[in-house]
Parts: sequence; structure tokens; C-alpha cells
Amino acid sequence: MMAPTRFITWIHSTRQKGNLENYRYEMTDDDHRKMAEVLKTLKGSVVLSGYASDLYDRQLFASWHRAARAARADGAQERTEILWLNDRAAAGMAQGKLL
Repeated sequence: MMAPTRFITWIHSTRQKGNLENYRYEMTDDDHRKMAEVLKTLKGSVVLSGYASDLYDRQLFASWHRAARAARADGAQERTEILWLNDRAAAGMAQGKLL
């Protein structure tokens, strides 16, 4: 089985204040839109990780499968991390063949 494509992204507005300058590369909302266009064309399993946002939940990945899990970030503060999975990744996960 082909390994899934995994992306970890954080939309700028979902990050904690004081933790906004820790990354070498930042993506604008338009960059996230362009990335979504590309991800939707991939034939393999795609798992996208980040934090809840209207941009992802209501616009870009509304039709994808969504799972939430507890995580720690920003100095071990509790956060909820979201996984968005395309259909192929969700099917693989249901069969125990992914992650």
C-alpha cells in the first residue's frame, strides 16, 4: 500500500498570541486555498492536520472527513488538533491500514 501524504498546517489566525513568529515559512489564507486545490487533485490518501478554523471547516475541506483529538502545544497547553482526511485516507483508517 502506498504511504499516505501527510500535511501539517496551521492557519495563522488559529495560533496563540506570542507564537506567531516561530516559523520560517508562513502561509496566507490564499496560500491555503491554493494548497487545498492541489490536495483535492491527489489520488492517494491525504491527511491534513491543524486547528479548527472556518476556512478549513466551512470552505476548503467541508466535504472531507474530520476527526478531533486532544493535543498539547504552545508550552504544553491543551489544544484540540483536527485531522481532515480525504475519502481514501478515511477508508484506509477504517480498515486499520492508515496511521
